[in-house]
Amino acid sequence: MLVGLILLSLTLGLFALMLGFASRVAEAGRLRDRGAEIAIGAAAISGWLAGALPLIQPRATERPLVMFEGLADRVSFVTLSNGDAQPGGILAITIASENTGAQGAGALVFGSSLMSIGAGALSAQNTGEVLARGVASATFSYFGSREEGSPGRWHDEWRNSERLPRLVSLRVRVIVERRFEDFELNFPILTE
Repeated sequence: MLVGLILLSLTLGLFALMLGFASRVAEAGRLRDRGAEIAIGAAAISGWLAGALPLIQPRATERPLVMFEGLADRVSFVTLSNGDAQPGGILAITIASENTGAQGAGALVFGSSLMSIGAGALSAQNTGEVLARGVASATFSYFGSREEGSPGRWHDEWRNSERLPRLVSLRVRVIVERRFEDFELNFPILTE
């Protein structure tokens, strides 16, 4: 009876150890998958922002303003389509965080629409496509000088400017297995 009890306790202990190991392996896999999703989304964002166009808004003002609007929770700009998933031509792109919160039910999404010649502002976007899920927070910031001759610095928003920022930073916090993981991504804008 004693030997049977010892064998049963060893079997249960080994089973509990295997369950703990399997749980850690599954959690590592989910973190890897979330990291891969962020990396794929970051590559798409990088390609779009690298080709941002310094198009001037077609309206009569004293200052020529570029078609770029950067806020803490979203960025909108124009770029040329690379012709793969979007239609060819000049695209208005918006990348935004939606439904973010401590529960991690939010997402980082993008929308794109074909710009018509002479459009006065960034046009209404198509429905958002998800770049990353489980986003608790996403914050954009912008580096550059807004006017000729002024030194570059970080800005919380980039609106009504004569030029594009040099760098767009995105801080994303995602939730994986009730734990937060932070990613900081920087995207250079190559044209100007």
